[in-house]
Amino acid sequence: MFIHRVRPAYASACSGRVNFVTPFVRNAYTPAGKTVPEWDTVFPFLNPFWENVMTSLHLMSREELARELVAAPKARRNTATTDATSTPNCLRTPAYDQKVRRKLDLAREILLRDLAEPLRRTWSLTSPKTVREWLTIRYCGVEREIFLALYLDVKMRLIDTEDLSAGTLTTTSVYPRELVKSALRHNACFILFAHNHPSGCPDPSDADVNLTRTLRKAMALIDIEVLDHVIVGSGDFFSFAEKGLL
Repeated sequence: MFIHRVRPAYASACSGRVNFVTPFVRNAYTPAGKTVPEWDTVFPFLNPFWENVMTSLHLMSREELARELVAAPKARRNTATTDATSTPNCLRTPAYDQKVRRKLDLAREILLRDLAEPLRRTWSLTSPKTVREWLTIRYCGVEREIFLALYLDVKMRLIDTEDLSAGTLTTTSVYPRELVKSALRHNACFILFAHNHPSGCPDPSDADVNLTRTLRKAMALIDIEVLDHVIVGSGDFFSFAEKGLL
């Protein structure tokens, strides 16, 4: 009976559009009385650099990440080779070296860990906002489809997250057998799927719907409940649980 109460509660909590701009962005970039800007509007120049976080960052402690971020020297900008009016493209020029990318990667890794921490303590079915904030940061600037899983324990606390596959601009492949092995390895009781649409439109394709059904059946064979499948678009989300498609 407990499992049957989970999905309606989650779907109800997901209803309506969620404002996923984090508090520090709201405070730092939004004047009083003004509308909160979309994430890509606030940080458009970060997008090209947030697709590939260096593997070594995942092995560093929070203290090590913060120490390196603070100690990292400022990168010099060559104004002669950079168009100051082209913010989204300025970091692609030689004027900004790898030090900038390293600092962005460090900041992103710290932010992802901060957002994931509440999920590790407790999963709040009445507030999926934290999950969507985490997914927003995770997929910011990613230019190909990446399918990931969030593994939860019996108390719906986050165990771990895992990228299951990385595809092209429009497709990705997930193999149920590998997912089953990974879910059992994590000793998960619940699971949540997510992937992005680089096109910006979060509406599911027929392939997305069929894949969700296939994965849900595979998880049912090992008694793992699929809470939701979230598709991340440009400033918006699509929830299979909210739409009653699970």
